[in-house]
Amino acid sequence: MENSLPSVTSQGSQTPFPPASGFSAGRALITFAALLVAVLIGNVAPSIRWALANMTNRYALQHPPAGIALGVLAGTDVAAIICLIALLPWTGGTSFAGLGFRGLSARTVGIAIAGALAMVVCTDGLESLLQSALHVKVSEQAVTLFLSMKTPATKALFALLGVVVAAVFEEMAFRVFLFNAIRRYSRFWVAALSSSLLFGLVHATPGVSLLQNLVLALPLAVGGFILCAVYVKTENAYAPMITHGLFNAVSFVALLFAPQLGT
Repeated sequence: MENSLPSVTSQGSQTPFPPASGFSAGRALITFAALLVAVLIGNVAPSIRWALANMTNRYALQHPPAGIALGVLAGTDVAAIICLIALLPWTGGTSFAGLGFRGLSARTVGIAIAGALAMVVCTDGLESLLQSALHVKVSEQAVTLFLSMKTPATKALFALLGVVVAAVFEEMAFRVFLFNAIRRYSRFWVAALSSSLLFGLVHATPGVSLLQNLVLALPLAVGGFILCAVYVKTENAYAPMITHGLFNAVSFVALLFAPQLGT
């Protein structure tokens, strides 16, 4: 496996990070298919369960509570995390430690925090620049949903899901799985750019123009690239999760005190 970054071996050993024998095309495709099924089940199960419980209440069916959206988000993320926990060692041909799930050092935490600062500056800065230059305004679905919630409790729960659960799921899916699977057959730059563009595109908002979605996706793709760099630099899977969670936390705090930023 060829990489263009100097940090490609596990600290203190000559073992490639991740092992070059892992993430074969066949196993990666099976894992990807299983992940899609898990996401689908996690997405629809809470809604179906709630609909069955309220079959005789037409008003309730037409006006689902905010808790349903939270249930869908939590169900999707948790189902995907369970799927990835079950399949990642098999897909990668190594242990969780070989994939970077190891203890955190002060250096690793420092790089993760620096990555979060870089994400705030680069991602939010590029989004503001594009929106100003193209006279386009668009908000991520998560931002719109957060602002639509009425009670502090639901906002707090949503923020917790975004800072912890969503960060864990997306880093396991886009960095530990997808980035590594692509890097198995390419250089760091190809894998980082490819997985980061997909990371940006999955945050697209239905019902808006292609230009609006590009303005939303490109800054997030830059953020995804930074997360790939944090993962490779630290050789630790928890580091990009910390970076991602801190970035989301800053975003939620900003929306809490300045909700006009999301509208």
